[in-house]
Amino acid sequence: MTIIILSSLLLGAAASDFRKHKIYNLWVLPHLAAGFLLAVRDGGAAGAWSALLSMGLSFAMLFPVYLAGGIGAGDVKLFAAAAPFLDLREVGICVLLSFVIGGVMSAGMLLAGKGRKYRIRFAIPILMSVAFIFGGRI
Repeated sequence: MTIIILSSLLLGAAASDFRKHKIYNLWVLPHLAAGFLLAVRDGGAAGAWSALLSMGLSFAMLFPVYLAGGIGAGDVKLFAAAAPFLDLREVGICVLLSFVIGGVMSAGMLLAGKGRKYRIRFAIPILMSVAFIFGGRI
């Protein structure tokens, strides 16, 4: 069940971000609630606390980047929705890995001659980083 919900969240958001340049609240919020409820189901009060800490850490790391104009609000919400599926260490690694992947994608676009006309859809690096970390636990 967990992998289905997480995959649905990330793949749907990446597709929407790629096609419409937007990550919809109506997509993210139900997945966030489902992830939180699964954390509570699997870990009780400790699971709830862990999920809240993971969501808070992702928000604390990404909100300043949003305020600086580096990513969109949907990216912050998407990561917060994925966070209940990860522990604190994994959240930190995924955030950093997402920026590395985004940087590599940006460098590729510059080398391809796209320059500043192309914007990286950050849901794709988020998808890749979470898949990398979460995939190691399956």
